[in-house]
Amino acid sequence: MNYLNFALHFSGHETFPIRQLWLYKAYNYALRHSNEERGASFGGDLAMIELGVGKNMVSSIRFWAEATNFLSNKNGGLEPSMLGKLIYGELDPTSENPNTPWLVHWQLASQPHRSTVFWFLFNQLNSQYISRNDIQEGLVSLAEKSGKKVSSQTIKRDVEVCLRSYVPFMTGRNKAVTEEFIEPLLSSLGIVNVVNKDVVEIPRTARPTLSDGLFAYALMDFWQTRLDNTSSLDYFQIAHAIGSPGKVFRLDEISLTRRLEALETLTQGELTWTEQSGIKTILRRKSALNQPEIFKTQMLRLAYQL
Repeated sequence: MNYLNFALHFSGHETFPIRQLWLYKAYNYALRHSNEERGASFGGDLAMIELGVGKNMVSSIRFWAEATNFLSNKNGGLEPSMLGKLIYGELDPTSENPNTPWLVHWQLASQPHRSTVFWFLFNQLNSQYISRNDIQEGLVSLAEKSGKKVSSQTIKRDVEVCLRSYVPFMTGRNKAVTEEFIEPLLSSLGIVNVVNKDVVEIPRTARPTLSDGLFAYALMDFWQTRLDNTSSLDYFQIAHAIGSPGKVFRLDEISLTRRLEALETLTQGELTWTEQSGIKTILRRKSALNQPEIFKTQMLRLAYQL
């Protein structure tokens, strides 16, 4: 798949990392103010008063709600998406379930059009140790190749916001605990470790807090992006292809294999692991093959119920 054909997305976050409860607040605000003709407006005094933040933060909340697809555009406003309704309207109404940060990470890092820097960090850089310069220079090159005009300063800000979304004190600024460093939503994942102020470590590990149900959801989501969209998917694609669960969740080979082997029991045979003549493959059938959106919803329900 040629990702240079996709629209790349930079800026929009107003330099604020995604924070705890922001998506939850955005969902409930949109639920209260959406109507048949138009989605909720995330501008003006009403949004600032009800969300309890300033104008720039309102814009940032809107950006993250759209980037994660928890809210969708409706005639210039925003309304709860199907995913938002499922998560905050049903499965995680208090925004306390540990599956939600993993889902948000998947939404941001699996597709370049949502937030390009997240996607680039987890899909295009394969080293365990990654510097700010690695990310910035790679994004400048990507933007140039795609023909998108974006300043190096914009990219630098995007990189800082992305890193601080996972490790809030990854900065050269004064480390005093201020509102700026309120724990971001994704810091609980522990997927990014600080080496020093310019270098992070993103190792491939077991990710024990990632549920098998959410892994199965992500696998199916990735499967739907494949142009062939066949009934089988080989291990190498699941582990190493751009946008795959193996890359986005940084899973090591042993734990990834264990998760794939567990899918048959988890899905009651709709996803099946096979290994013949050294070829490792996942097969899908029934709703996993014919009704993938319904199947993905089932996997999310299963993840949040366990």
